[in-house]
Amino acid sequence: MNEIMTLNEIADYLKIAPKTVSRMIQRNEIPCFKISGQWRFKKSTIDNWLDTKMNNTKPKFNNSYNDISFLPLYRLINEKYIVLDICKNTNKEILKQLLYPLEQNKLINNTNKLLTSLLNREAMASTTLSNGVAFPHCRKPEDNLDNLPPIILGISKEGVQYGEIKNNKTYIFFLILVNDEIMHLKILSKLANFINRENILDKLKNIENKHEIIKLLMESEYEYMS
Repeated sequence: MNEIMTLNEIADYLKIAPKTVSRMIQRNEIPCFKISGQWRFKKSTIDNWLDTKMNNTKPKFNNSYNDISFLPLYRLINEKYIVLDICKNTNKEILKQLLYPLEQNKLINNTNKLLTSLLNREAMASTTLSNGVAFPHCRKPEDNLDNLPPIILGISKEGVQYGEIKNNKTYIFFLILVNDEIMHLKILSKLANFINRENILDKLKNIENKHEIIKLLMESEYEYMS
């Protein structure tokens, strides 16, 4: 990749829309310079800027954060832990689909214990909402293992029956796996804010691939801050 990058190239590098980069330039939020009236970006400067914004750490997907309230949603969701095409219609089968990436990435050897804990929570009261979003989680966050991703995101384009409310389809699942109650509540608050943004759920459930989902999360974060 060239050291000097155009606006479109930096947008692709940051995985956001060019118009989002333009707004960041207007707000002096990103280092750049002009050559003959065109905005240009120095890759090494952008990398240093990213390191500063991320407190000189790379994204981690475990439960070792002291405080996750400052982390944007796109840093709490990893492409490896996004499940597309949720297609089952029982709580157990849906949750097994959501838990599969943990086995696939060798974070757990057997899902039965975690699956049972999640099903017991659903038996107490459904975690699905009337808008087609569900937040499955264990009744006690401390029951979750260490080093699990904070969130597993699942999407069903056609909608599935989840919970006890008949004819109430669920399209979006945010499985929360942090093992600290305070962090659990902060993630719930962050997600509640996210799902109430205009048209965000329709956009999310109609996206075709995982890369575009992360891009949408990033763009939504910048839109919300503007």
